[in-house]
Amino acid sequence: MKQFHKIIFLTALLNLAACPGTKGPDMSWLVILGLGPTPPAPTYTVGGTVTGLSGGQNVTIQLNGSETVLVSTNSSFTFTTKLNESASYSVLTTAATGTNCMASANSGTLASSNVTNVAVACSTTTRLLSVSVTGPLFTGSAVVFQNNGTNNLTVTGTGAAPGDSPKTGSFSTQVLSGRVTMSL
Repeated sequence: MKQFHKIIFLTALLNLAACPGTKGPDMSWLVILGLGPTPPAPTYTVGGTVTGLSGGQNVTIQLNGSETVLVSTNSSFTFTTKLNESASYSVLTTAATGTNCMASANSGTLASSNVTNVAVACSTTTRLLSVSVTGPLFTGSAVVFQNNGTNNLTVTGTGAAPGDSPKTGSFSTQVLSGRVTMSL
């Protein structure tokens, strides 16, 4: 008999909640009991700030290889894509010719809040990088210096025995920061 009363009570509450023009009772307790709809999982956005752009310059900022935002002033930005909690994110930049932009705090995992600290720093400063190779470079061998994935400087060996004279070279490129990598 008690079970029958519970069913009638729940039916009455549900009917009252469905009446047009009435707010009805708070039905959130049905979710707790597993009888109502599951609330959507929380989602979060990724954004940050751009600094160092001068008039006429712009930078394209990309989230997870899909959504892009074009920024042409020193300002904040936020991607419209909403990501679930615990989702990974990665932000990359592509600057217009004559501008070099690098992002920091640009990857991670979302944890219960929007990401607002991606920092995109842009510059047009040109710095001269010089390299020197010491030690033997035999004929047919080479050392390639590469600045941020582009702008190669190849130093080719001309000697046939140890003790070959050092090979040097330099190249000019726009560098905000970064590293020079070497491949053999």
